Amino acid sequence: MSAPGGVVELFCDLAAISSPSRDERAVADVVIGRLRGMGLDPIEDDSGARTGSNIGNIHVAIPATDGAAGTPIFLNAHLDTVPPDGPVEPEVRNGIVVNRRETILGADNKAAVAVMIEAVARLASGTPHAGVELVLTPMEEVGLQGAKAFDTSRLTAP
Repeated sequence: MSAPGGVVELFCDLAAISSPSRDERAVADVVIGRLRGMGLDPIEDDSGARTGSNIGNIHVAIPATDGAAGTPIFLNAHLDTVPPDGPVEPEVRNGIVVNRRETILGADNKAAVAVMIEAVARLASGTPHAGVELVLTPMEEVGLQGAKAFDTSRLTAP
């Protein structure tokens, strides 16, 4: 089952949400809502207070399917972007997502976030796997602050 509207629509929805470092709450809420809508239980840590962000790191684990062999993996992406200097209004032109305005699109790193959510949605359709974890961090654009504050002992994946 794909994310509603597919990966391109999801990416455009995420890109349209302003999320400069320290102010990632709005995009985090959308991502958490999507994950919960798939029946998952994303957990947000309290690292925001230490990093200066209005969100913590988000971790969600998708348990291995019954009988699946292999090693669990984790995927990581960040939710912040460099500050836009105007509105972000994504549109698809000739098969390419662009911003209608003269500012950033936010593909770094919202394209990865959209792909990760789409991948998890597809796994939910019964694709066998050894376990997948997502780690979504704030404050990457200002020195990987969220990633540095993530407690890696929470991971099952090596």
